[in-house]
Amino acid sequence: MLANALKSLKPVENESVNCEDGTQWEHGESVVKQIISSSYTGLTGPINFGSDRYRNTFTLFINELKPHDMVEIGTWNTSNGFKYTKPFSHEETVDDWKSNPLVVATSLTEPYAMEKQSASILQGNDRYQGFAIDLIEEISKILNFKYIIVIGNQGTGTERSGRWTGIIGDILAERADLIVTDATVTFERLHVVEFTHPIMHTGITILFQKPMATPPTLFYFARPFSARIWVAIVVAFVTVSISLFIVGRICNSEWQKLNITSNYSTSQLTFPNTVWFVAGSLLWQNTRVKIRSIPGRIIAASWWFLCLVVIAMYIAALICYGKEDFDMLFSDVESLVKHAQEHGIKYGAKKDGATMQFFGSSTDPLYQEIYQHMTENDEEMVSTIGDGVQMVLNGRYAFFGEETTIDYITERNCQLTKYGGLINQNSFGIAMRPGSPYLTAFNTAILKLITMGKLEELKRKWWRHGDCEVRSEELEEADPLHIYNILGLIDIVLLGVALAVVSAIVELLLHVHKKSKKLKVGFFKILKLEVKQCFQGNTKPVIDRNLITKPVPENEDNGRTEAIELS
Repeated sequence: MLANALKSLKPVENESVNCEDGTQWEHGESVVKQIISSSYTGLTGPINFGSDRYRNTFTLFINELKPHDMVEIGTWNTSNGFKYTKPFSHEETVDDWKSNPLVVATSLTEPYAMEKQSASILQGNDRYQGFAIDLIEEISKILNFKYIIVIGNQGTGTERSGRWTGIIGDILAERADLIVTDATVTFERLHVVEFTHPIMHTGITILFQKPMATPPTLFYFARPFSARIWVAIVVAFVTVSISLFIVGRICNSEWQKLNITSNYSTSQLTFPNTVWFVAGSLLWQNTRVKIRSIPGRIIAASWWFLCLVVIAMYIAALICYGKEDFDMLFSDVESLVKHAQEHGIKYGAKKDGATMQFFGSSTDPLYQEIYQHMTENDEEMVSTIGDGVQMVLNGRYAFFGEETTIDYITERNCQLTKYGGLINQNSFGIAMRPGSPYLTAFNTAILKLITMGKLEELKRKWWRHGDCEVRSEELEEADPLHIYNILGLIDIVLLGVALAVVSAIVELLLHVHKKSKKLKVGFFKILKLEVKQCFQGNTKPVIDRNLITKPVPENEDNGRTEAIELS
């Protein structure tokens, strides 16, 4: 373009310009204008300049780096932007992998990778089993590649003096192509390796021994009901007993003659008998106390109804309390840190693992305190998860770990359980070197496995075959029943008592009215005498004209028989 501009302007030949004195070439502006106004087609396509003197139309070709060459996969231009011109082909990528099987590094951590127990000698990949082993096998079926499983260095890896240790150090040193294990995706690791889509979501939780059962207290049987309910039952018991006794006194139908010729009548509803009747009804026992009057039967029916419902409620609530009480030393991470010294509890995590890194990078004061404790108490940190489990089994030691791993442990060790909820949210992924040509293919395969439900199927296969069934709800304590749970029953009993008292008074008044007409004696005189006789003893004389005109002597044998024996 410059040559064409100079050719069209034909400037004076051999003319020179001194760049140090600030003078300009007189033809310079003309040459620039000529270049801007012209166009040219070169190796990068049409060349045109805008009024801002910048090139405004050009195309960039985007190439993908392959193991042996570069392949064009798209273009970018100023008009349309990026355009993907070559769809991804698993077959082409697989062709690159077939010549050299992928080296897959893993760690011997249950249930991700474990050595098979076999009577025969196993070779190659057949030596291992687990979630990670099955996962890489399923991916290889989709992408059609071969692989070799190797056991990497101990630990997932951490940075020390600019170099990474553990299994991440293996792929950075090109001793392996992939990491398939319980590798947590962290911010620090994303600086040196790439992770696929998550193969599992998890978080940090606490592994500790199951709480010890405590012996029941003396009044353990009273726990299903609150104190107010027990007070209400006692009050109802006393109220019904007194009411039944009063009704038995004033109701004429409760009094029966000792014999046909006797001038005395008796009632079974003495105060001891009414108490015995009420207590027997509460315990569903037959007391042989007969209630003859309608008011008395109203009270008895209402009391029986209350007893029926209360006993059913008590049995149901007692079943909830039938489980043992547990001595909970802590319930979550906050109470663990708060009471650790008081209860002699040690706690730690896998040394230099993702869990420890999380506490170290957190700005939460509680998590900073945990991290400080971990750094100052190196003897409480473990090298492997198995060591952590053993420390938990040996004594009061709380182990911080990934929930998925702890779930596997608790389903196979009935002495252990997890405490509290998730402290954080993170995920596991397959790690590979930055710029790895396998990343896109593996992401596609993982998404396909998720869509097919294969990942969830593999998790069920390796997690849900333990001897223990983890039921955290067993540790939850049921709330006792409160007074408002039986308010309706109390109302029914009070209503029955009130109705019975009114009925008894009506029966007494009708009886007195009938007697006064028969004996032709004043109503209130008979009423006064009747009430007096009712509450003087367990037997009373039959009211007739002789009794009115001549009172019964005090030494009259009116206690010859008892209404009922309590034995």
